[in-house]
Amino acid sequence: MSTDELKAKYKLSQEENEAIGNKILEVMIAGKTPVEMPRCVFDFGPPGSGKTGLAGFGIKVMHDNVIMINNDELRHFHPKAEELRKLYPDEYIKVVNEDSKIWTDNLFEYAIKNRYNVIYEGTGRNMRVLNELFDKANGHQKIVRAMAVSDLNCLLSMLLRYRGQKQRLGTGRMVAADTFYKSYDNEMIENMMTIEKEKLVDCIEVYMRGEHPSTPELIYSSLDEKSKFDGVAAAIEFGRENDYEQAARNYEKEETYIQQLLRADFGQEPELINIASKIDTLYINYIDRVKNSDGKNEKKKRFSREEDVR
Repeated sequence: MSTDELKAKYKLSQEENEAIGNKILEVMIAGKTPVEMPRCVFDFGPPGSGKTGLAGFGIKVMHDNVIMINNDELRHFHPKAEELRKLYPDEYIKVVNEDSKIWTDNLFEYAIKNRYNVIYEGTGRNMRVLNELFDKANGHQKIVRAMAVSDLNCLLSMLLRYRGQKQRLGTGRMVAADTFYKSYDNEMIENMMTIEKEKLVDCIEVYMRGEHPSTPELIYSSLDEKSKFDGVAAAIEFGRENDYEQAARNYEKEETYIQQLLRADFGQEPELINIASKIDTLYINYIDRVKNSDGKNEKKKRFSREEDVR
C-alpha cells in the first residue's frame, strides 16, 4: 500500500483530531503554571546526539514547571499508532505526522500564548520553520541549546536505540545515513551561525555530553564575552572532536554487536547495515588518527566493510 493510500486509510476526522489535541493539552499542562517571565528553550541536535538528556537538564533548571514539546513524543497519541508501527514501520512516521504536526503546533501556540515555560526539541535543520517558531515565541526569553556530539557517538546511539525498540516493540526504525548527515554536516551548523549572526534569540548555548544524560557540559554561551570560541560553529566543532575519545570507548563496549550486524544478511533492512558499517569505519579512522598523532596506539584488526555510506 502506498504512502498516500495509507494516509487516506488512517486519516482522522476533524472531530477526532480536535478531541485528541484537547487530550494532549490536558496531559501536557497538568501541574504546570504560567510564569511572569517565561522562557522558551529550543534544544537542537542531530538524531542520537542526546537531546532527551539536554531536555532533562532544562526540566531540572526550571523545577519541572515547563511544557515539553516534541513531535516524536506526541505520535503515540494517534489511536492507530501501534498498528501502523507494526504493519508499516517504514511509513509510520509519514502517516502519523499528518495529525501529530497539528497537535505539536497547537500545543506550542497554546503554551506561548498562556505564558508557560517551554522546551521545544528538534534537529534545527529548517531555517524557515525556526524563524516561524522564534516569531511565535516573542514575549518569552528565547534560548537555543545545541548538542556538540561526534557522528560516531550519534550513529552508535541511533543503532542502540533501534535495538531497544526491536526488543521492546518487535520493530524499530533507523534514520538513514544521508538524512542524518544533512543535519550533522551542514544545515544545523549553518542555521546556528545564522541565528547567532542575526541575533534571532537572546542566547545560544553549546553542550557536550556529560557523565549522565541529564547533566550535559556547557562549553559555550553567546553571552560569555570571555569565551575561548569565536562563535557557535567553532564551539560545535570543538565539542564534536573532543567527544571522539568517549565515542570510541562506547564503540568498544558494543563491538561484538556491531560486528554481528556486519556479518548478517538484513535484506529488508539495508540501512541498518549501512549505519553499522559507517560506525565501524569511523572508529577505525579515529584509531588511525590517534596512532598517527602519538605513535603509541596499534590499530585493531577486525572484519569490516570498507565502503563509506556517507
